[in-house]
Amino acid sequence: MNVFSPTPFRRSKRAAVLFATLTLGGSPDFAPSASFPQAPVLRDFADLPLFSAVFAQEEAPEWDALLERRDGWLAADGIYSVELDRDAAVEVDANSPFLPNSTAKTPRKTLFLFSDTFGGSTKNDGRDFGERTMTNHSFAVLTGNAPNPEKIAFFWRREPKNGDFAPTKQDSRPSESAQNKKTSENGEENPTLPERLAPRNPLGVDRWLQDGVVWRGRVWTSALLVGAGWKPERVDAVSLGLDANGSPDFDDVRIDETAPLSFRTETAQVVFGAAICDDAEDGFLYVFGYLDRFDAGSRKDLVVARAPRASFGDFSTWRYFDGRAWSPNVADAARPEAGLVERVSTEFSVSKIRSGANAGRYLLVYTPGVIGNEIAFRVGDSPWGPFGPETVFYRSTVPREFERGVRCYNAKAHPAFGDDEKILVSYNVNRLGTLPRRPAEYRPRFVWLRYSTVDAATASNERNAK
Repeated sequence: MNVFSPTPFRRSKRAAVLFATLTLGGSPDFAPSASFPQAPVLRDFADLPLFSAVFAQEEAPEWDALLERRDGWLAADGIYSVELDRDAAVEVDANSPFLPNSTAKTPRKTLFLFSDTFGGSTKNDGRDFGERTMTNHSFAVLTGNAPNPEKIAFFWRREPKNGDFAPTKQDSRPSESAQNKKTSENGEENPTLPERLAPRNPLGVDRWLQDGVVWRGRVWTSALLVGAGWKPERVDAVSLGLDANGSPDFDDVRIDETAPLSFRTETAQVVFGAAICDDAEDGFLYVFGYLDRFDAGSRKDLVVARAPRASFGDFSTWRYFDGRAWSPNVADAARPEAGLVERVSTEFSVSKIRSGANAGRYLLVYTPGVIGNEIAFRVGDSPWGPFGPETVFYRSTVPREFERGVRCYNAKAHPAFGDDEKILVSYNVNRLGTLPRRPAEYRPRFVWLRYSTVDAATASNERNAK
């Protein structure tokens, strides 16, 4: 149960639910907004199996609680996770120490990347916003594999220092006594008004962040500059240095505004960076995106690019799948035939399946049509497919906890958290068309997806196909 919910709704951790995957994937009152720029599209019934199997919906309340805070960093969306001690420049094989389930000598650090973020204070026992402010992105570093609130540090604002802004790990407001006192130049303490929040984007740019990976000792990610009609105007390549302790160094930021990560025509736009797969064993890193089909109601189709691990930072070595072959031209990924899967979300994940009958294949996790309370997966024979049928494995009840208008969107898996039996999956929550009214309306939620569920679903789909 979310303790900050205005009307607590107790959900069982495991509840067997039988439901059809033949749905519209959302209600007709969806519309684009600042929070949800991507209008959903009705799904193509011909591509769907009629029914899914009976699956146990397994929520992860301990991970929900990790982000339930009353001061400082309060809420955000767009959550991605990056293993800071796993360098993607290293070749992956069966014996690699950089595999997700490797045993490190020191506690593992994971960097979380968030997009639009609220910080400030709360009232009414944490249920409502107090003073709040927003920045376009924020970060957090979790030490260890467990959702321990004592082991996570948030990076969400930059404090004035010597006329400049320097990064800070401080994620709670100053005490009341500190707020009401300032020291003058002669050393005397003068009462002042409470210190106002001074939010700044840690990267110094107003961008929404996408997936990331560590490559040659730096965090590589991409950032969306949103333009007219809430469509990406540009996608920048961003790299962030790491300090001696393996934590992000926000004074060491490099931004490439010319990166070939997007291309637009009159009928479509291709956007790369929505997901990165760094556990393929063929020597490549795979960067996924979506083809925004303006000519098909702004439907989002899955697209993919790849680069050799050794030259990932050199865009001249990137190749984009055009539907038949790998092209050096990003424009070729904007062709309709380049789409691998129709109707994915604008944030998703592709990762290797660790165990079970599908071990070694690839798991695509997403929200069908961007917005909706369902989370689905498909299984691919390779990072670029072909991908099997859509299977919905989870249906969120979170919108019932709030007044009308709260929706779910952009689900993805986090391979850093899980084991040989299951993988952690997050999805975002927000109020449609306006700012969230309470912190709990704007925090990611988490569920578990068991590989046994993946095996059961794909076996069921194979039987249905026969």
